[in-house]
Amino acid sequence: MSPALEWLVIGGGVHGTHLSRVLSSVTGMGTVRVRVLDPQEHALATFWRVVRTGSG
Repeated sequence: MSPALEWLVIGGGVHGTHLSRVLSSVTGMGTVRVRVLDPQEHALATFWRVVRTGSG
């Protein structure tokens, strides 16, 4: 049985990705207890699309 999810971060953008990294590594919580919910397949997908094309 897997441990209970403690944090659900809404959005895999810059802030959500940073927050999930802090929660999972710096606090020692581990990635099993932190999840990021985002409609994109990969974290920072919208950020990189905007940076590359220059449009939102």
